[in-house]
Amino acid sequence: MIVFEDSDLYAIITYLKIKPCFLLEIKKIFVQESVKQKFLWLLEKNFKHFLFVELPIFIFHSRNELFTNCNDSLLYFSMVSIWSEDSTFAKTLAMKLQVI
Repeated sequence: MIVFEDSDLYAIITYLKIKPCFLLEIKKIFVQESVKQKFLWLLEKNFKHFLFVELPIFIFHSRNELFTNCNDSLLYFSMVSIWSEDSTFAKTLAMKLQVI
């Protein structure tokens, strides 16, 4: 899962509430640094019963950092969920990940 600063965090939480077992299947969560605290707070507030599972959360600072390092960080994943309001960038990132 990749969470960008422009994503709707409440939409992510709502999705996870609908499919809470998805939290157990997540291999890595990449969160942009500017929304890290709020994202973690929302997870804790809404999923206290999942806190026994240590979520693999990684922080990135900028879109370019993630884009240029995605080969190393996201290698060998069969599915990625990209959360961003910028659909053009999300599509570009998805295409780059598809090539890996």
